[in-house]
Amino acid sequence: MQLSTQCPHCHVGIKVRETLIGQIARCPKCKQKFEVTSFSSGAEDSAMSVVSVSETVDGTAEKTAGGTSVSDSSISDGVALGRFRLQKVLGQGGFGKVYRAYDPQLDRLLAIKVPTFSNDDTKRVQRFLTEAKAAARLRHPNIVPTFESGQVDGRYFIAAQFISGRPLNEVIKSGEYDRREALEWVVRLAGALSYAHQNDIVHRDIKPHNVIIDEHGQPQLMDFGLARRGDEESTQTTDGTLLGTPAYMPPEQARGALNEIGPWSDQYSLGVILYEVLSGQRPFQGEPHAVINKVLNEEPVFPRSIDKTIPRDLDSICRKAMSKLPNDRYQDCDAFAEDLRRWLKGDSTKARPLSVFRQFWRWVRKNPVIGAAAMVCLAAVGSVAILATAVAIDQGKRNERAEAALDLANQRKTVAENANAALSSNYTVMEETVQKRNEAVKTADVANQRAQEQTELAN
Repeated sequence: MQLSTQCPHCHVGIKVRETLIGQIARCPKCKQKFEVTSFSSGAEDSAMSVVSVSETVDGTAEKTAGGTSVSDSSISDGVALGRFRLQKVLGQGGFGKVYRAYDPQLDRLLAIKVPTFSNDDTKRVQRFLTEAKAAARLRHPNIVPTFESGQVDGRYFIAAQFISGRPLNEVIKSGEYDRREALEWVVRLAGALSYAHQNDIVHRDIKPHNVIIDEHGQPQLMDFGLARRGDEESTQTTDGTLLGTPAYMPPEQARGALNEIGPWSDQYSLGVILYEVLSGQRPFQGEPHAVINKVLNEEPVFPRSIDKTIPRDLDSICRKAMSKLPNDRYQDCDAFAEDLRRWLKGDSTKARPLSVFRQFWRWVRKNPVIGAAAMVCLAAVGSVAILATAVAIDQGKRNERAEAALDLANQRKTVAENANAALSSNYTVMEETVQKRNEAVKTADVANQRAQEQTELAN
């Protein structure tokens, strides 16, 4: 792409390639170095010198056919795109470059996105136009507003509000924030996503790089380049296409199952941001293919396992939002935000730590084949356990009956012994009674005999 600028020394019109924006230039006519900070609309194309470069190994530029040799650090601000004056490259993604630009018509700074692909690439052009349409219909305090889009000088563009601030990824890396502040950011981003979802738009690329913390400390969501509108034609994307950033992709997106992506997918990605602001690191790290494999097949280390100061309820909220299965996540981003608000207010949260059984059941649902085999093994082990328990119970009952019979026999033995003791005691008493009776009889006989003797003497 060639853009127009003007040398401030000799005022010659110059065409430059967009790759040189943000550099220092040497005018091919007067040889003076300059930083392009102005644009002259009176410079006609026929009067312009053409400056183009091709990189060499040592970082310098070689002269190309029809052009003048310039160093790669040759051109900076002031290149024009229609009425806009491009001032500085802010960033570059897969679909285009973003410039800080000045709009003299409305006297304001803008962020202008210009595609880096050819207009002949119809699929990418359609995706770029979809982004413009998706962003243009959103008006929310935490979504960067899009002012206009169109085509000028044969190039498409999207003009949005310029936000002065820091990308969230830089803020996280610096660690210059406190936990409550970060939670407020996530709450506001969840509200912004809920608003987008209500307008039938799914972002599909939520990550710290696409969030700016503005000069007022508020998060601003941007870059709807991968967004899907509800009325988007299905021919624009097909299953198997991998869209997004692996470290922040939900499993359904990592599988390339585009028909399964929905608002719940953005919630997962925001859950990853929550994980990162809490723990200071991403849940999965490594090469993209390795990260995708982990997203699909592994559970992340719990945030609290990384930092014990993270409250259990926050850990549970994060894990719920990042659940592998969409049905295990919050109902929507509003519910996600509301649970965070509960924690911030000191109230009980909806998300609770998973029980061992619940964790096992999730694992079975996620690994149906292995899970089925495990269930069969558990069933077999359970059957053996039940049988062993039944045998133990039966044996226990037999033991109980035997012990009861023994107790009864012992009781009867005791009764018999007591009866025998009583009988022996009674027999002894009886003998003593008989002996006393006999003695009484003898005493009576002696008394009778004495009485008879006295009677006889008396006679």
